[in-house]
Amino acid sequence: MDFQQALTFVFKDEDWIKKILLGALISLIPIFGQFALVGYMLAVIRNVKNDEPRPLPEWNEAVQYFVEGLKSWVVNLVYSLPVVVLSCPLMLIGFLPMFAGSNEDVMAILAGVSGVVALLLSIPAMLYGLVLALLSPVLLIRLAETGEIPACLRVREIVRYTFANIGPIIIALLIIMAAALVVIAPAAVLTFGLLAYPAAVWINVAFGPLLGQIAKQADQAAAA
Repeated sequence: MDFQQALTFVFKDEDWIKKILLGALISLIPIFGQFALVGYMLAVIRNVKNDEPRPLPEWNEAVQYFVEGLKSWVVNLVYSLPVVVLSCPLMLIGFLPMFAGSNEDVMAILAGVSGVVALLLSIPAMLYGLVLALLSPVLLIRLAETGEIPACLRVREIVRYTFANIGPIIIALLIIMAAALVVIAPAAVLTFGLLAYPAAVWINVAFGPLLGQIAKQADQAAAA
């Protein structure tokens, strides 16, 4: 995987300034902008995987990007349902000590019980959250490849794909998180927030080539 290419390919497009600034402006539009930015990243994934000579797309299909971003949100919502199911008892457990009334001894016991139960419930929730973080790049790849929500809901295929490419996926996630820490915060502080949105767009777009390379390598491995 060429990490340097993923982080610098944006600047090889002669219109990169226009595209990044336009993306930053679009991202300011509530709801529409956030979904469109995800859809734009999906287009980057497709272009990189297909070896397009200019992988940085134009923004003339912003509505289509919004639709694809909306699909990604639906997929993530479905995969997040187990976390929601586990979180609901956690919220209810917090009210358990209230049933003790004015009895401080019973209240202390119920508080201890609620703490233990909350800890036991939070552990699987955190573990599932970690698994979901590893699955998320594959969900983006699959959506970029097919454009179909059902293709992302074939859990067995998604899990198999993830663990077959677990090394590159973890590295890609670490690189993009490190790049976000190094770029977005300084850009926001040093320019009084002016470059925070363009920097965020660049980070979002840079994730596309990483995933596009993973998708291309996975296809090559499957064909071998």
